[in-house]
Amino acid sequence: MGKMLSIEMKRSQVRVMYVEGTKNRKRVLSCFRFELPAGLVEDGYIEDTKALGKILKEELQKRNLSKIKKTYFSVYSTRIGGKEVQLPYVPKKKIFGMVEVNASEYFPVDISQYVLAYDVLDIIEEKSDKKADKKEKKKRHYQLMVYAVPRALLTCYQQVSEEAGIELVGLNYSNNSVYQTIRKNYETGVHMMMKIEEKETVITIMRDGKLSLQRTLSYGMESALEVLASYPIFKAQGNYSKCWELLFKKNCIYPSLDPEKLEVYKETDLEELWEGKREVTESLRYLIGNISRIMDYYISRNVGVEFDSISYAGLGCEVKGLGELFTEELGQTVLPVKEVADVKYDTSLSEQKDYVGVFLAGIGGVNSPVNIIRNDERQKRKEKENLNGAWLIFGAGIVASLALAGTSIITYNLQKKEQARLNQEISSRQDAEDIYQQYIAEKSLHTQLEDLYQYTVTPNEELLSLIEELEAKMPSSIRMDSFSSTGTEVNFTAKVSTKEEAAKVLIELRTFESINLISTSGITEDENGEVSFTVTANYVNPSNITQELEEAQ
Repeated sequence: MGKMLSIEMKRSQVRVMYVEGTKNRKRVLSCFRFELPAGLVEDGYIEDTKALGKILKEELQKRNLSKIKKTYFSVYSTRIGGKEVQLPYVPKKKIFGMVEVNASEYFPVDISQYVLAYDVLDIIEEKSDKKADKKEKKKRHYQLMVYAVPRALLTCYQQVSEEAGIELVGLNYSNNSVYQTIRKNYETGVHMMMKIEEKETVITIMRDGKLSLQRTLSYGMESALEVLASYPIFKAQGNYSKCWELLFKKNCIYPSLDPEKLEVYKETDLEELWEGKREVTESLRYLIGNISRIMDYYISRNVGVEFDSISYAGLGCEVKGLGELFTEELGQTVLPVKEVADVKYDTSLSEQKDYVGVFLAGIGGVNSPVNIIRNDERQKRKEKENLNGAWLIFGAGIVASLALAGTSIITYNLQKKEQARLNQEISSRQDAEDIYQQYIAEKSLHTQLEDLYQYTVTPNEELLSLIEELEAKMPSSIRMDSFSSTGTEVNFTAKVSTKEEAAKVLIELRTFESINLISTSGITEDENGEVSFTVTANYVNPSNITQELEEAQ
């Protein structure tokens, strides 16, 4: 592996590591992070590659790292698709070919615009009932995580590398990079690790060193930053960089969401400071609630399982007081990631004295099996081979056509005689036309009967998917007063405790996979302080029969 750079690109900052070592053991020589101008990076995509390449080049020159050319990028984007699949056990060199063949089934997109990659999660063995030579055979298959990365995303980082004067040797999906980094930390038992960033939190659950569940929440520290930026007592003046520094240096979070427990801190903090810290703490309620819901979901699907440890990483692991709040609300000790197996790291190597948890994605990205660059080159090579083969076939076709042209005149004369014979035979069998017309009429009647039968199909085909999402994602305090569904549209009235909770419910509804075009008639508050609102939405995959009924009307 030698010495190289590993870079994780986030929305508002870049994290750079200078590492050396082998595939199994790595040593961090230095690391740092720096802020980016707003709007330069959005959802992993780089809006101005020249500007970012120039910034990166200058930052590397400041630290005498511009001579290190080989670079790995670790990227997070909601547009990177991931799907867990099973494939028959075949030689490893054939796995990628099988993934390519089935890619259109995994991802309902124009797959030519994506680069495919995969990671082998497990090799599962199942005993067969069949016996041969009195010995039990074992069936084996691969458990894979397959990724589809937009080519446009890859192009962004290739252009940035050129502008920065570095060699892009690897591009990896940060969610997988995190798993690759920490898997050796948790080789036995059940463990959950949360990578907490500004706008998202990635939850990775491992069981005996293997990926068991990975989910991404669209919530991070952003709500806490917004509170810090808006309260004058914190003197952040709306600057998010100052807000982050406040979270790193001062404890702005109380260790509980319970209002009664928070009253105690009024005795030690000024009223304005108490109000601000209380709001910062409260802003994390939705994040904690979603984490707790995923834990409950996993335990319900794995009866008897308990989490042996819970840890957190990302920029969130530098936030003071966050671990204490998680510990209180999740009912189990939650600690930041401070060390990684087979990685030599010391906080003194970091310019900002960060824990290693901040750089997990960068560490795992180096030599990860999910290398988008390598697979892109492989796919382009295959496309070129297919094109060369097409030209060869085209040339052979021209030669064959010339040979056939020599016999075309003879064949024409023979076919002319055959046509005269067939015309005479057709005239003698004119009654076949009547039979064919009768067949067409009967087929048309059969089609009409099939269409009529379709009207007996129930219109609420997509209702179950919506109900399952409501159970999984809605807060336990929500109450449904009315609910109706037409098959293409769903309408319900709900009540919650506060307007803030109502707003969060509406935001969460927009992440649902079963519905879209969500609208509300407005939020009203009754005399008891309860907030009610009516939601109307369309199913993403409405019943075909319902659409036909509406068109017929």
